[in-house]
Amino acid sequence: TTRVQAQMIDAYRQEIGKLRDQELVSRSQMIQLEDALNDLESQNEVLQQTARALQEQLKELETTTAAGPAEEGGLASAGFGTLRTIKGRVTAIKTDTGSGETLVEVDVGESDGIEEGMILAAYRGADRYLANIEIIRTDLQASVGRVLFYADGVKGLQPEDRVATNLR
Repeated sequence: TTRVQAQMIDAYRQEIGKLRDQELVSRSQMIQLEDALNDLESQNEVLQQTARALQEQLKELETTTAAGPAEEGGLASAGFGTLRTIKGRVTAIKTDTGSGETLVEVDVGESDGIEEGMILAAYRGADRYLANIEIIRTDLQASVGRVLFYADGVKGLQPEDRVATNLR
């Protein structure tokens, strides 16, 4: 019985030793996870502060843009254009016989905020950039622009390609 009790005590000691080792490993992992969580919380706080600062800057910029003419501090008339994205579609493509330029008709015009000299980006699908188009003539509901340049590998535009003042 003494030998059996000694074996049981030895087995319990080994089991207790393993449990202590596992507890140390678990505590070490918990400390690492708490450190990682604290780091992520700090990063989140910094990102929230950055977002607040950017929102304040955006409000200030919108206020400045709405101020009006350049002499009043407005950005719109200072050549920065509008902050609002204007989106439309290509309705027709033609080649000017005199100049050889590619002319593009789009379904957005003065009523949408399009002005002569604006640059529109043409794209297909979700985000395949095709070309830049400079508006040369506007109407109330439509505009005509000339292709300034095509993206690498693009052979031309098609009706229903999309256009926008800026891509976001």
